[in-house]
Amino acid sequence: MSKKQDDSLVSEAQQPSPLPEDGLGIRVRQIREQKGLTHDGLSSLTKVDDPEGRGISRTTIRGYELGTYKPGAREIRILAAALEVSPTWLILGAPDGHSTESTPVASYDKEGRQGLRWGEIAFTALASMRLGDTERQLVADLIETMYRLKVGEESARRQKAFVLEFCDVLQDFITDRRDGESGPFGLNASPTEIMSLFKSVVADFREKHGKVEADLLVALFGPYIQSWMDIKP
Repeated sequence: MSKKQDDSLVSEAQQPSPLPEDGLGIRVRQIREQKGLTHDGLSSLTKVDDPEGRGISRTTIRGYELGTYKPGAREIRILAAALEVSPTWLILGAPDGHSTESTPVASYDKEGRQGLRWGEIAFTALASMRLGDTERQLVADLIETMYRLKVGEESARRQKAFVLEFCDVLQDFITDRRDGESGPFGLNASPTEIMSLFKSVVADFREKHGKVEADLLVALFGPYIQSWMDIKP
């Protein structure tokens, strides 16, 4: 064997084998995309699942997916809770017997299909704004009818009432911040109090309508809640 071949074999032997945890970022991105979550949406979910309410920033989550950062034990626990997978699966990519589902996202999509992306939902909302009032109402009625057929009349009615009430609370908060008024949602409300209010609403929604719907609520409104908290009147 030549010296060149010998050196090549030594070089290959010295290269470390990929560790299971090296794929953690890939698994985070896989589940996030299968759930239709943006980085902002997942970040909002981590704030709800973090007992301290700090969560994990979207920049950090993006760093995990790119392999730039590696999460610690705290972050892994929070990510696992937000993504509804076991910490062991997140680290090793292998079942540990503690997951409540046979697959990491079975509870979200039992047929293995990838759900509608939030970008597509956002585009639908944007496109509807260019429609006339009558056309927009027809689209809304169609979606509501399909949803009622999906979850049942009573469940759809309760969820709609709950979301409308929640949006009224958000609108009150926005108005108070804009007008510089003090009050439960005004200038005296600290970021912690605002997030606590949001978390209590989500907890109530989760109890009444289930975790999947509650997580969708967080992913949809969470990023806006965070931005409104940072508004300076």
